[in-house]
Amino acid sequence: MDDMTDFLPPPGTFRDPEIERNIAAVRAAAAGAAGDGLPDDVAVLAERIRQAHEKIAASRRVARLSELIALAQFGPGSAARAVAWACGDEASGPAAEAVYIGGFLSDIAASSHLSNRFAPDSDDALKSLLERAGAALSVSSLGDAPPLRRHLRRRRATAMRLNEKTARRGPSDRKDVINLFDRLLISCRLMFGAGGGK
Repeated sequence: MDDMTDFLPPPGTFRDPEIERNIAAVRAAAAGAAGDGLPDDVAVLAERIRQAHEKIAASRRVARLSELIALAQFGPGSAARAVAWACGDEASGPAAEAVYIGGFLSDIAASSHLSNRFAPDSDDALKSLLERAGAALSVSSLGDAPPLRRHLRRRRATAMRLNEKTARRGPSDRKDVINLFDRLLISCRLMFGAGGGK
């Protein structure tokens, strides 16, 4: 969470070496490299990720939900669109953006530490974050390219599981932990079609 480039999939996520190279190029550009070879619109996305990282690194508390949503669009949202480009499915950028933003808000709602930095730590704030995350994660179509669709289905299922666990706890008892049982449950849901999304 301290580095917005962490929202880009880690190396080895995709089997296709071209997708891996594309994501590595975006990560390098977002970290401050020149970004040579990236299309102009993708270079802009990398710059937005870098700017979101700088905002977080400044350690200024994000106190308003509108400011948090803007940060989500700049950081995770831009990362999602870059991943859609890397997978050759730019048309699915909006769906990817929704899933990444939903995951970002889920992470914040699940962790009292992150909520203290990014949002008011109260029952109302928790409920609002969970509602926003759930709305973002409810996107019906998850991309046309199979690699992107698989990636987004797992990412969404993980965020939805985190929301389920968070909703059962109060603001004082939040842990952003997806354990082995959760991972098995997510895999079963994806295997049997309960993870949602086409």
